[in-house]
Order: sequence, then C-alpha cells, then structure tokens
Amino acid sequence: MKLKSNLQMRNLCFMNNKIESERDGMKKGINIKNVIVSLVFLIIGIGMLLFVLFVVLPAMTHNAEVCTLEVEAVVIENEPYWTTTGDGESVRRYRQIGEYTVDNKKITLTITDQKTDPVPEGTKITLWVNPDNPYNFINSREINLIDIVVPIAIPIGIMLFGVLDLVFNLKKEQ
Repeated sequence: MKLKSNLQMRNLCFMNNKIESERDGMKKGINIKNVIVSLVFLIIGIGMLLFVLFVVLPAMTHNAEVCTLEVEAVVIENEPYWTTTGDGESVRRYRQIGEYTVDNKKITLTITDQKTDPVPEGTKITLWVNPDNPYNFINSREINLIDIVVPIAIPIGIMLFGVLDLVFNLKKEQ
C-alpha cells in the first residue's frame, strides 16, 4: 500500500503512538501479584522473627541457666561419620563418645562436637550438666553475639526483601 500524502503518514504515526500510549497506560495499574508476593515475604519474615525471639533465644538461655554443674567428661571413643560440605564434598567427621559421673552414676553419651580429626581417647572435655537431669548437657555456657545476631538477621533480611519489593513495585506503578 502506497501512502498518498504526508497527512496520511502523520495520521498513521499518530494512531500508532496513541495505541502504544494506551497499552503503556494499562500497565500502570497496581500489579496485585507483586504486592501479594511482597506481603508473603513480609509475613514469613515476621513469623520467623517471632519464632526466634520467643522460642529459639529463650531455649538458648534456658540451657545456659539450668546446666550449672561443671563435670569433666573423658573421651572413650570417636565415632566416625560422613557428611557433605556446602561445596558438595564428602568429609569424614568424628563424634566423641564421652563418659562422666554425676552423683555416683556413670553416664555415657555422644558429645556432638563435630571434629574433623579424632580426639585422643582419655582426653578430658569440660561439660555443664543439668543437676536435675544429668543427661542434659551443654559444651559451653557462653552465648556469643553471633549466636544471637544470625537467627535475628535472617528473618529481618526476609522482611526487608518483602518491604523493599513492595515499595519499589508501588513506586514503579505510579
């Protein structure tokens, strides 16, 4: 089809621009899917943060409070096992089987202190035991800053992702 005049060509360009601007205008409404995804991240982050604050951290401090009896456990055996690292590499690690005495009662249990090398048998390891339940023990009564920061930082990061995604989607839509 051959155009007969400049006027027809201008009209055709005008119509094409009008159609494109109407199509762009339809995109400017709020994308409800993005808002829902953002709110899901926000809600999951809030739920995780509440779980950490009301379950994980109190459990950590509870063990440090009740395990008050210091005992010397003696390593009687190293139990090998295989695990996978973050790189997908198989690594051999060792759990120590320890033995200690509380109230003239000899207790043998696995000390879950993942070592890459076996600990020599007869090595003494300090444990803190719950006097009411001598099978309940911890390796350290100290709560490090990293033990608190990491469980709190992860849900906060998820919440921030949801909030920032929501803010940028709402700004983009305007």
